[in-house]
Amino acid sequence: MSAQMEQQVILRETQKALNALHIQPHYHPDHCLSSDPDGNSTGAKSLGNNNAFSQVPSAIILGSKPLRDAARNYSSSVSTGGLGFCIRKPRQQHSPPPFALSLCLSFAACRPRRWKGTMAAPVFLLGHGVRPRPWTLRAFTTVLSPVSDPHVPNTLKTESNKTSKNGKHKKQVPNPRTTKMAVDQDWMSVYPAAAPFKPSAVPLPIRMGYPLEKGVPMAKEGNLELLKIPNFLHLTPVAIKKHCEALKDFCTDWPSALDSDEKCEKYFPIEIETASYVSAGPSLYNPKARVVTLKVRLSKLNLDDHAKKKLIKLVGERYCKNTDILTITTDRCPLQRQNYDYAMYLLTVLYHESWKTEDWEKKKTEADMEEYVWENSRSEKNILKTLLQIKASEETAGVTQEEILGSQEVGNYKKSVVALKNEGDTENNLSQYKDAVKKLLNLT
Repeated sequence: MSAQMEQQVILRETQKALNALHIQPHYHPDHCLSSDPDGNSTGAKSLGNNNAFSQVPSAIILGSKPLRDAARNYSSSVSTGGLGFCIRKPRQQHSPPPFALSLCLSFAACRPRRWKGTMAAPVFLLGHGVRPRPWTLRAFTTVLSPVSDPHVPNTLKTESNKTSKNGKHKKQVPNPRTTKMAVDQDWMSVYPAAAPFKPSAVPLPIRMGYPLEKGVPMAKEGNLELLKIPNFLHLTPVAIKKHCEALKDFCTDWPSALDSDEKCEKYFPIEIETASYVSAGPSLYNPKARVVTLKVRLSKLNLDDHAKKKLIKLVGERYCKNTDILTITTDRCPLQRQNYDYAMYLLTVLYHESWKTEDWEKKKTEADMEEYVWENSRSEKNILKTLLQIKASEETAGVTQEEILGSQEVGNYKKSVVALKNEGDTENNLSQYKDAVKKLLNLT
């Protein structure tokens, strides 16, 4: 804002304040007040310039003696450089004449006595007169030092880093850090720990947000969407590798004898699976971290046929027949250690219960079995009886039942019958059963 515009604003605001108090300015070149070093008002010559409003006021002082003299008249004016102010108020019956307010606006050419404060908004109390209520004039103006006068020192220097409105210092915004980053710099020094996304520290053209009107998503500068989500800029592969190297001192060496998965499964048949979660929120607790999964192969357990079938019956769908793996998942307890102990307890109870034989189990028939069993079945007895009759007709002596049941033809017939009973009458099972019967009876 230029000096002329500042003068116009100051005079406009002063005119509004004077109009609100019924003060009318008029020009009188014969009266001019200034201040001597003692603060008393003295007469001075007029500047002889009718355009007094164009001058920049540097101080506002109040004349004491001329104020008392001017209050005797109804209309009087005391001016500085030809500019005077007088209170206009209609007369009332039996009321004393109104008093006049004398203000002195000292200009740069007069070289007045400077006040200590460079910004002034003084309040002048007027004379009481007859009325007990005081009259008050608030003069709001900006006191500026004269720039054009070389004899008056300039105490207010505008700097290049100050604003024109409030005079506050402008913050020097440095260049973003991404412009100074090297290609081979240490990224862990930029993001050593979990921190929100900082666009000035990430040298990547990241964009995020829903584009309006099929536009381009918002850039990373000032993008709140990038601040809402957690980032893993501190967990780069290089950072994870350095963390692992630092944790090696607290770990034990892997046993050298366990050099293959088969050996690990042989000596450690029970497999425990747990999950740990990394959270960027205020709470580190995750309810999913308490879940414990136990896996074991039934072939690794010391079970007979009865115990194995009973354990499969007890666990239900937790056993996979194709992989021979029993899976027990526990999540009832609030802590992971408690769920681990509970899973081991369930496995122990299932193992011991499967070895028990109840009285009602001895009364099971072939129809009550979970699957078809060849041993001591009617199919085994019938084929053994038929083959013994064939051998007797052929007058083949010295053939025992063990030899007949151990032959290859009987073994193929056994597999086809068991598959047909347990898996159903599929096309493949029927074809195998047909071929086994032909070979068994020498019909090929």
